[in-house]
Amino acid sequence: MINFLHHTAISVRDIERSIRFYCDLLGLELEDQIEFENFRRLNKVIGSGVASGKQAMLRCGDQHRVELWEFQSPGQPMYGDRLPDNPPAHSRGLTHMCFDVTDIQVEYARLSEAGVQFHCEPQKLGENLWATYGRDPDGNVFELQELL
Repeated sequence: MINFLHHTAISVRDIERSIRFYCDLLGLELEDQIEFENFRRLNKVIGSGVASGKQAMLRCGDQHRVELWEFQSPGQPMYGDRLPDNPPAHSRGLTHMCFDVTDIQVEYARLSEAGVQFHCEPQKLGENLWATYGRDPDGNVFELQELL
């Protein structure tokens, strides 16, 4: 039985920049941060040869976390617009993660003013739903949604 979604992991270029983005702008809280080098059990889990880098866990509400990874080795492959069928676990990116907000217009204005790039202004997608997609510093997509 699955209880709930614990975390969303993102591989990033610069973990300090990403921590500032997710904590300072989006309001998540830094829970833990480590550096690792050739951690054998982690190498097995992610399926890499010798992994080294940094990891941070950010708390988002009571249950969900955003996990950031900055890999020094193996290097992060770049695929352009298309990922291969089975990208390595240390590849950058995800489809998107969604943050529920209380007032989407206020959050959109605040984040836009701070330089966050959005695809569009918040859109009414249903009777009780407003949403928009934005980009983090690595270009990963996040959604803001307001359920009325």
